[in-house]
Amino acid sequence: MYANVFISDSIFFNNQAIERTKGILCGFANMTIHNVEFESSSNIYWQNELQDVKITGSQIYKWDVKRGWSNTYIRGLEIRDSFFINLRSAQGGAIYILESDLGKETTNKNNKKFQIINSTFTNCTSEQGGALMLDNSQSVFIQNSQFIGNNAKVIPEYQIHAVDEASGGAIYYTCNDEILNCILTFDGINLFKDNYAQIKGGAVVWTTLEPIFIKNNLNFINNSAFQYGDNLACFPQKLGSLSENQYLAHMIKLGLKESPDQRLLQFTTDKNIQFHQSVQDQRSGGAIPVSYMALIDQYGQIVGSDFRSKVRISIQTDNLDEKANMYPPILQGSSDFQASGGVAVIKDVIISGTPGSSYNVTFSSDVIDLNKLSNKKEMELIQKANLDFLLDINLRECSVGEQFTSAGKCIECQDNTYSLIKMIEPNTCEICPSEKAICHGGTNIGPLPGYWRKSNTTKRIEKNTLQRLQQRLFKRQ
Repeated sequence: MYANVFISDSIFFNNQAIERTKGILCGFANMTIHNVEFESSSNIYWQNELQDVKITGSQIYKWDVKRGWSNTYIRGLEIRDSFFINLRSAQGGAIYILESDLGKETTNKNNKKFQIINSTFTNCTSEQGGALMLDNSQSVFIQNSQFIGNNAKVIPEYQIHAVDEASGGAIYYTCNDEILNCILTFDGINLFKDNYAQIKGGAVVWTTLEPIFIKNNLNFINNSAFQYGDNLACFPQKLGSLSENQYLAHMIKLGLKESPDQRLLQFTTDKNIQFHQSVQDQRSGGAIPVSYMALIDQYGQIVGSDFRSKVRISIQTDNLDEKANMYPPILQGSSDFQASGGVAVIKDVIISGTPGSSYNVTFSSDVIDLNKLSNKKEMELIQKANLDFLLDINLRECSVGEQFTSAGKCIECQDNTYSLIKMIEPNTCEICPSEKAICHGGTNIGPLPGYWRKSNTTKRIEKNTLQRLQQRLFKRQ
């Protein structure tokens, strides 16, 4: 049996308690709260199990607690026409909803177990979810509500900090990765304005399942996050290549680089990102161009909050044709590159293979989780078994002045050697005839004073005719 608790037209102000709560402690009941004000450290703590809770026409403001209204054992919650103002807690500045999978209903047809309708959350602060923390909640329905000026930031005076701190300026939504029994639905028009996250997700962070919404359900105005996702933030889905200017602009935004050239800030880092590239006329045995590999989420944003992941580079050796496999492709240099601000700088990587052949270089990251539902959908869409970045590299043939080595590299002839032919198989550079020529490597061979050659394509060097005549006359005398 459940008791019925009805509280209306009341004010809870400056309440005190040694344990649990300074407001209402309730269990095994149906509770209705109507036109009630909670002010200055008042709070509600649900002890044991509540069947249904309805909050209508109420105002809750000015508290500082460990968690927002703690909704752990509720079978149903409806909040309507209410205001949550100037609230602060470690998780969920206004409301914290946590559910255990064992306690969830086996069927939930209407997806409205927890409803927030026509309500406003203003200036609420938390380390996770400035207004709402939705932790493994089976079904949350938000309709025609407003989230204004809420903040997710590190709160120094708290002794225990959230794991994913300073995330979700208005809402932080997570779910059990294995069971996936969660739904967050937005309906009507919901306003997110002037919300801020110190790290990521100025308005909303979701970590497992994307909320259900259409574009018109979410009205984003002037939300911001310092590192990643002014409006929405989630997790990396793929790798994208930035231009050097895009990379510099991103680093300047994060405060990781300084530049006197303010024109760099004009480059929008989340647009014109390349997801497939090719390199033409690459020399076998030469370094590939410097690449700026960024972790990109499903909205095309750089995941600038990532400072732990690595980007790995490898070369595909399967299914090569006979020519390409004649000199098997090799990458030299580092194969792992640390991401900083969601971007790894790939440099000093040397590639070698059969000159005149093409190869695929693969970039991957340990942080891209192929088991995430949205990442699985992306793989189905592009019909691939992974979300790696591919770089097509076309090796040119060795040029005149280069040595074709036994490993397939094209190496420019060094000082005191030269080559005036195009090598198509392993060969060596010629030794410079130092008694009549000077050689600076490559095709750079020239006659010493008193010698000449017919053209720069011949290696035949002869003495000047005038000098020969003078030598003959000298001998006759």
